[in-house]
Amino acid sequence: MQIHRVILTLTVTALCQMVWLSVKVAVSAAPPLLLSQAASRSSQADQLLEQGTQQYRTGQPTAAIDTHQQALALTRQLNDKPGEGTILANLGVAYEGNFGSERSQSDLDF
Repeated sequence: MQIHRVILTLTVTALCQMVWLSVKVAVSAAPPLLLSQAASRSSQADQLLEQGTQQYRTGQPTAAIDTHQQALALTRQLNDKPGEGTILANLGVAYEGNFGSERSQSDLDF
């Protein structure tokens, strides 16, 4: 089980590093108003990520899954690939803690 978590983490990290430059270029080309809205949504996604992490740490994996899914929806709207990768990794950990590794792998296939 531990090796699956390590492989998932390494895969997500590699994905995040590969797309970071394209995300950075896309954001820098956006108009100022859109940047302000994106920053607000990004901040909200960051808060949800932290909330979900705390829920998991306090033994609430089902609540953590719900919260991380909300954060995932926001990061996907923003096309924030690094953020999406981080949240997917956290979702994998929460699913594994709640349902076991078989369910977590099938639910996170993308």
